[in-house]
Amino acid sequence: MTEKEVKLVRQMYTETAHRLMDYKGRCAHVHGHSWLWKVEIAGPVRQPTGFVMDFADLKQIMQKVIDPFDHALLLRNDDPLLRLGTGNAWVTPYSQERTPRLHIFEWNPTSENLCNYVAKEIQKVLSEAPHLRLIRVSVSETANNSVVVECGNAESKGGA
Repeated sequence: MTEKEVKLVRQMYTETAHRLMDYKGRCAHVHGHSWLWKVEIAGPVRQPTGFVMDFADLKQIMQKVIDPFDHALLLRNDDPLLRLGTGNAWVTPYSQERTPRLHIFEWNPTSENLCNYVAKEIQKVLSEAPHLRLIRVSVSETANNSVVVECGNAESKGGA
């Protein structure tokens, strides 16, 4: 049987809150989305399993990279909300959890920036499997609005 590249697509949802700095629209306020994340990878069907990759392994990678955003608040590091209270008292309960649900970035937590971040993190993991190639990562923050990051061409397998 000749090897043809086959594409796998897996999706997951997160319920995530964020707000945007340097923006005058409604998204400058803390608000949330039911984000739908999709990750597409490709590679040859490998024997003896007949898999490109076990979907359970792809799920594990996505959970490692994306799940920390579920039921979390995403802020930029200069957000005035981080200065509320004495010594960031309101942040403390989050940072003491086993899995923190407050994520602070050096960049605005837009769908575009988050999708790029997720693509880079997944690519790091997939670089250990040179037969696999990350095709794209997408996130839909509403039924009408999506961001897609294209992650390479047919020649780029493994690392970024």
